[in-house]
Amino acid sequence: MSAMKNSQPTSDALFPIREVAKLTGVNPITLRAWERRYGLIEPVRTDSGHRLYTQNNIDTLREVVQLTQQGIPISQIKNLVDAAKPETIEPKLEKELAPQLTKLLKNQNIVELNALLDTVLADYPSEFWRDLFSQLTLELSQAPEAPSYRLWQSLLLPRLYSRLHLSTRQLTQPLKRVWVQTSPETSSVQGALAALYMVSKGFYPLWQPPGNIVFETLLAELQALQCMGIAVVDETGNFNNNDWQHWIETHPSFELFLFLNQKSCDLSHHIQVTYRPLSNTLLTQ
Repeated sequence: MSAMKNSQPTSDALFPIREVAKLTGVNPITLRAWERRYGLIEPVRTDSGHRLYTQNNIDTLREVVQLTQQGIPISQIKNLVDAAKPETIEPKLEKELAPQLTKLLKNQNIVELNALLDTVLADYPSEFWRDLFSQLTLELSQAPEAPSYRLWQSLLLPRLYSRLHLSTRQLTQPLKRVWVQTSPETSSVQGALAALYMVSKGFYPLWQPPGNIVFETLLAELQALQCMGIAVVDETGNFNNNDWQHWIETHPSFELFLFLNQKSCDLSHHIQVTYRPLSNTLLTQ
């Protein structure tokens, strides 16, 4: 939520007020009122005085809408957010974020963890925080019973679910449906991050309960849900290349997205396969 402080846009794209109204569900009159009365956002102005909004502005507005839906008066939102954010949390460099989150988790500092997570989600590009959260989840999952891992999931998952809900509502018809399947041993955080990645590419993720793929019934299940592809999320490192090799050869019309905890994938050379490693060690070096 710190995007309310006019953070620099992460994209050069600028949107007119009517388009922003469609994207956020907030009518232009209300958008102008929120700007004038409460200082929630500060759009760019053209020479003729027309408002243009950055992607950061739009993300902030969506979060404001979510807070109002929770019953918080619009007049209190900016002060509430500013008061909840500790002044000490101002990471200067992206490489500082992972160790800072790890330290706060170890100390179980929930107030500062909440503030820092909101800062990361508001101020950093989604591609960055998806990789950051995935890498940190992999590290914490080495001790799944530890308080740090449990706390991490309890604080992060509601935020990811909320973003997933809001972002899927912005997708336009016809929806490009994709089945998202996490393995039984894979964190729900990884599943949510994979689903958010699919949304960023224009797909509507149908996120299934954790489980193993049953290849004998997979085709019928995909067809029943009108899915054009499947995303597999597995952080165990035990991905079965042979079964999926056979699948893509016998079902070339379906796209396959692989989110795996391994450096390379034998299937990545296939045209219908998109491979994304879960681990990006550069983030924590």
